Amino acid sequence: MKKSVLLIALALTPLIARAESQLSVGLGMPYGGGLGGKYAVNYDAFKLYAGAGLLGYTSWSGAEYGGSVGFEYHTESNNSSLGLSYGAVGLSFWIQESVVYLGPAINYSYYFSGFNSASWIIGASIFQGKGEVPGYSIEDEKKGVSFMFGYQF
Repeated sequence: MKKSVLLIALALTPLIARAESQLSVGLGMPYGGGLGGKYAVNYDAFKLYAGAGLLGYTSWSGAEYGGSVGFEYHTESNNSSLGLSYGAVGLSFWIQESVVYLGPAINYSYYFSGFNSASWIIGASIFQGKGEVPGYSIEDEKKGVSFMFGYQF
């Protein structure tokens, strides 16, 4: 198993070495589902990313954090992209317990100055996620549309 992981990492090294990376901050699905940051590895027409952020805070359960991983592909316009992600899509509170919902999302983003440039970003996500109340056998589901905005450095 360790040899397989090492071989895959070595095979991907030239791809990652040729790629540029960018950081961005914002609010929404690509940023861990809340207020957070995103690290993206850019290839000319697409990018792979991971995001992490703060979903919410309460005095009884403290801070709840989320994460996401995703893929974006820019359309014919260098300013628009479509993508898929998986991660935190929502947060609810049940009887002094917090529930983080995990699931997939389809994302649309508009980059005001271009897909691979420093730019303000706005967009929307269609998501579906499931969460389980800790200590109870209650499972809940969330579906919806959310908006996002951020800045890419």
